[in-house]
Amino acid sequence: MSHISLDLKTKVPLRARLARSWPLWVVVALILCAIGWWTGTTVERLAAEQLSQQLQVILNVDVEALKEWARTQRVEAEVIAAQPQVIEAVVELTKLAGGTGMAKEELLSSEPLIRLREVLEPRYRAHGFEDFVVIDPTGLTLAALLDGPVGTRSISERSDFVRQALAGRSLVSRPFPSAVDLPDENGENWRPNRPTMFVATPVNDTEGRTVAVFGLRIKPEVDFSRILRIARLGESGETYAFDEKGVILSQSRFEEQLRDIGLLPRDPEVGAILNVQVRDPGGSLVDGFKPSVERNAQPLTRAAASAIAGNTAVDVEGYRDYRGVGVVGAWSWVDEAKIGFVTEVDYDEAYRSLRLLRTVFWLLFGFLAVTAVGVLLSSEMIGKLRAKVSTAEHKMMQLGTYTLEEKLGEGGMGEVYRASHSMLRRPTAVKLLTPGRSNEEMIARFEREVQMTSQLSHPNTISIFDYGRTPDGVFYYAMEYLDGINLEDLVGRFGPLPASRVKKLLFQMSASLAEAHAIGLIHRDIKPANIFLCNRGGLYDFVKVLDFGLVRHYGDEEKQMAALTQVGMTTGTPAYMAPEMILGKEVGPGVDVYATGCIGYWLLTGKQVFEGENAMALAMAHTKEKVVPPSEVSEAPIPECLENLIMKCLSKKAADRPRDARELVTELEGCVFEPAWSQEMAMEWWSENLPGRETIKV
Repeated sequence: MSHISLDLKTKVPLRARLARSWPLWVVVALILCAIGWWTGTTVERLAAEQLSQQLQVILNVDVEALKEWARTQRVEAEVIAAQPQVIEAVVELTKLAGGTGMAKEELLSSEPLIRLREVLEPRYRAHGFEDFVVIDPTGLTLAALLDGPVGTRSISERSDFVRQALAGRSLVSRPFPSAVDLPDENGENWRPNRPTMFVATPVNDTEGRTVAVFGLRIKPEVDFSRILRIARLGESGETYAFDEKGVILSQSRFEEQLRDIGLLPRDPEVGAILNVQVRDPGGSLVDGFKPSVERNAQPLTRAAASAIAGNTAVDVEGYRDYRGVGVVGAWSWVDEAKIGFVTEVDYDEAYRSLRLLRTVFWLLFGFLAVTAVGVLLSSEMIGKLRAKVSTAEHKMMQLGTYTLEEKLGEGGMGEVYRASHSMLRRPTAVKLLTPGRSNEEMIARFEREVQMTSQLSHPNTISIFDYGRTPDGVFYYAMEYLDGINLEDLVGRFGPLPASRVKKLLFQMSASLAEAHAIGLIHRDIKPANIFLCNRGGLYDFVKVLDFGLVRHYGDEEKQMAALTQVGMTTGTPAYMAPEMILGKEVGPGVDVYATGCIGYWLLTGKQVFEGENAMALAMAHTKEKVVPPSEVSEAPIPECLENLIMKCLSKKAADRPRDARELVTELEGCVFEPAWSQEMAMEWWSENLPGRETIKV
């Protein structure tokens, strides 16, 4: 009789094993529920804090930009009004009128008015103003470019800026309705009550007495509103201004929507400025809500009422805007101008990502138990899949004629590996994009980086060996492999450099960029991390300029190339961006020159030119703040010629910098001081700090 022995350990059914372990599953489930609740509440709190900070920063940026714009307008008006020819003509006009209410026809034909128009036209046109006016102390308009206001008191009756200017103050008025006919943006369709505003300044005679007010007309829908659009959040975000009655003083982002819901007439020439009040209708007019009270009887929105009361605040809990749509916002009141400002974004858009995250989180959490059971049931399958993955990974390590040996790093554009050529056996760096992590825009930019860089042959520019696409759709290119350290890590590890060494490094960088500038290319992302220092063929401190992923032509091909950096692409690093890049103006070689100056500052001092709490604050500092000379920051002496050149590179205006990298090379050659940085000094530094040509992976 045969005996059959059973291995009970291996034959126990899975259902029985799970039944015995149910207490453990309960404990795990409770722990996961607690973690889920804590994670959800924490994420919501952090999201609200971040949103609050974003709204406050955007409001501050817009308001500060508007204040800077107003200051510029006042200075320009004061400069024009101080011209001797202007003062002479204005004094003659005031004497001619004599406060008697001189007839309009007499004023229009008077010689001082004709002469004043001839003198002023090229000046105010050059500064983008629409019109000028001269108003005497009685409020009579003595002169203007347009005939309509001359001989009337229509301007002084509509706005009180004349009284303030006569008191000796230069100011920018709030928008107010014009009493005379004004044209549209195309110079056509003249009609009254169009929104207008002035920058005004007193005109003093030779004895210092204020005899009149000189004003320059500004279109609020063009200049004033444009400044408030410098920064805004998302698709529904807007920043707008209003007065103490809640009347909107700037363009609305939703003017077509306001026409649809009846807050504006269908006339496309009638905008929100002076025609819409910031009142809460009680429900969303966009969704068809019908208020039970007239518009004038509706309360001001939470933001407007709080700002008019003099408060500065942020509300991320939500309230209704002037359309009745739920929004979150930040607001403040500028008492000097009697204007309130608010930046808002629709509540649904502000919290869209959080709601999606919450939904995804709980879905994933719900599937966790199912997944756990699935893991128990499919362990054998996973083992088989691991074997297949291992085989695939081994196959992946062979990319064309290159064998990938070690992953060096990865970023937004792809991964970088150390590799060797199957025939030449030389060390190579291979950069690749995998199909699942890229899109057409990234591939186009990746290909451009190869094509643009391959046009450059300067020894201080990274060299491209080869590029292509594998049958599996992996796009790659091979470039020289470098031993060394980038300038960001160099200063981070070893501190600021001596001036002689800085000059040597800047010279090599500029020489590389000079070749690119000579053929119409600008790098646009010069920063310490993209400048590599290595030992090349026995030459120490040899510079290589990397990462031409943002390079583009300037001039005729600018529009064509700009299309490649609009979707999911960065356009530079804020700490090293020139003011014209930040402000969205036309750029040229000057942006690379500015970034080179920033790098020189970093190498000499170990500090960036400007510091900021976030990218937006840092960018605004580059456009407005004055640079502290590196000699006032560094403890080491800095030769005057080198400091002057770096400060020149950091000029706010591109025209004040060296024209391009070629000119920068010339100026560096002319900056001579002792001791010069020699190969012996470089070799000694490398032997002490990076013995054995230590490879720093970046």
